[in-house]
Amino acid sequence: MLQLISALAPPAPARHTPQVAREDLKGYRHIDDRRALAAITLDYAVVFAVAAIAIWANRIPVTLLAMVLIAGRQSALQGLVHSACHYSLFSRRRWNDHLEFLYAYPVLDSVPLYREQHKTHHRAFSLRTPDRFDYLLQVLHLGRQGFWPRTWLVFIKPLIGYSAFTLVSDVVRTLRAHPGPARKLITYWAVLLAVAWLGGWLQSLLLYWIVPLLWLYPVLDIWAELSDHLDARDGSRNQEGFFYSLMLKGHETYHAVHHLYPFVPYYRLRDLGDRLRNSGVVMESSRGPLDFLRIVYGSGTRRAGV
Repeated sequence: MLQLISALAPPAPARHTPQVAREDLKGYRHIDDRRALAAITLDYAVVFAVAAIAIWANRIPVTLLAMVLIAGRQSALQGLVHSACHYSLFSRRRWNDHLEFLYAYPVLDSVPLYREQHKTHHRAFSLRTPDRFDYLLQVLHLGRQGFWPRTWLVFIKPLIGYSAFTLVSDVVRTLRAHPGPARKLITYWAVLLAVAWLGGWLQSLLLYWIVPLLWLYPVLDIWAELSDHLDARDGSRNQEGFFYSLMLKGHETYHAVHHLYPFVPYYRLRDLGDRLRNSGVVMESSRGPLDFLRIVYGSGTRRAGV
């Protein structure tokens, strides 16, 4: 569970105070269960379709591309875990936890455990604590400057397996400390692997879900964190465009808006962001791979709060 961050504290009274009246937020707070179920269904449909095409093509380049696209949908599912931890995925609060087998277990996560980890993140950014970026500068060692050090730390090292090792280590350590969620997660995967073996599609499950999950998904998770927060002027930035929706952020773009209003469902953040901009709130945005590279290579080591 390479969740480097966290969630439920009130939004930060940052440099630009939100200008949306409380009564006007009611529409933005409305949770549509149909949209949540549609998002889950679409993510799995994309995974099955991409895997089927790759199996039919039976070519290494197609298989690798399929793994990348599937890892993007795994990141999208993790975004739904994030929404569920804020109780903004389903209208009935208990459904956010009870239906976690649809979006959390497949990516080796647990909604209640993620929620516990995530609390401190929003709290730190709400209070603008000086150490709120330390997980980027210290844990990821991004205090090192220069093109080659950053290339090694952000791209090469994660892609050659270090992120996979970190993910597995984090999962094992977390589950050892929480036997209840561990039993549920282990049972889910035991049943899934048994069904796959009996059904004759264990190899496909390994190649088109488990390999992307262990190899590429944690890499995309790191990149998403960098896009969300690394050297963002007010602590967080929004994401826009196909690159982020397809690969890094899935459903959960507009992260700066989310930090201001964490209770708003992800599919209403864009409209709320437009409302905020029209009222004079200035928010930083990243709009594609070039912006992402500028974040990676152009960021400094300042500790925000400053």
